[in-house]
Amino acid sequence: DQMNIGGSCMHNKYQEGMILAGTEDLDAAKAWLINECENSIEYNACTNVEALDFENIGNCDEWTIWSRIDNNLGESCMHKKYTEAMVLADTDDLEVAKVWLKSTCEAQIVYKPCTTVAALDFPNIGNCYEWTIWAAIQDQMNIGGSCMHNKYQEGMILAGTEDLDAAKAW
Repeated sequence: DQMNIGGSCMHNKYQEGMILAGTEDLDAAKAWLINECENSIEYNACTNVEALDFENIGNCDEWTIWSRIDNNLGESCMHKKYTEAMVLADTDDLEVAKVWLKSTCEAQIVYKPCTTVAALDFPNIGNCYEWTIWAAIQDQMNIGGSCMHNKYQEGMILAGTEDLDAAKAW
């Protein structure tokens, strides 16, 4: 409410914005004001990569990462998760920040199995077709209901490999 300080301004806030921006186009004035504001703010990180605890995040899906950032911002943080992502990634490009966060997460995550080979009960599975085994893995993962990765990742964890083809052959 800077206009109210002197008490003598004869136009509204939108007109004032257009005057400050040097344009008669309200949309152009909004864009200019936002740009001026963003260029004058020096954002500081409200969290850090260590606090995001990617090692125990469960999976590196985008929504999981955004949720983890959001939960770590704290009440005093003046910006949202997307700005935080760009600050952490040291970029002003959100897409670059997304790629950086995903690759950082994937480099740090430690996948933990949600089931065991014994729980798959191979002697009673009926057949050893690939889709039957994947279905058995999915069924076991659904029992606990808290598994954060998919059946293919679970198969790779159980097989002790990061290669899906090697997990299939296992």
